[in-house]
Amino acid sequence: MPSTNIGSTGKYSTTNLNNVIASYNNSYAGKLTPAGQVLVNSSLFTGQQLVALGAYSPLIQSLPGNYAQATWLKTMDLRLTWPFQVGERLKIEPSFSAFNIFNWANFGGPGNQLSGVLDGAPGTSLNNSSSAGYCGSSTTYCTSRQDRILPGSGTYGYGAPRQMEFGVRFTF
Repeated sequence: MPSTNIGSTGKYSTTNLNNVIASYNNSYAGKLTPAGQVLVNSSLFTGQQLVALGAYSPLIQSLPGNYAQATWLKTMDLRLTWPFQVGERLKIEPSFSAFNIFNWANFGGPGNQLSGVLDGAPGTSLNNSSSAGYCGSSTTYCTSRQDRILPGSGTYGYGAPRQMEFGVRFTF
């Protein structure tokens, strides 16, 4: 969005994000894009033709109450290796790796984001709530969130609970 930094929308509170959306709607929504304005100034199109083609900035809806949002991915990994030379041509390197060593819970992992339809089906709702602190009409849904990253996603399960790996590399 104009007047914001790329990737900075996660830093806004609900109120601030609604203010940014309102400012955008007042300044840009329904008007020709800068590229569209150049086409009009060059007399290649009229403003009405570009509007008919959809070449204008869209109106963005304000956030609903208790909207769903993904949390920050938190993980800290550790890798220890002990390389040692065996003879002239062989190097053996045992290793130990631990992923998410503080076992932080992560939600809404890469490629598994919420679909936008909050109907309670797995992967679409935060247990029928629309934010981590709001439990919908039933408090029984507050016990866990359906979009938590869990083990079982295979290799590169980024953000999964603590995992450990032992390995040996032979270089010859």
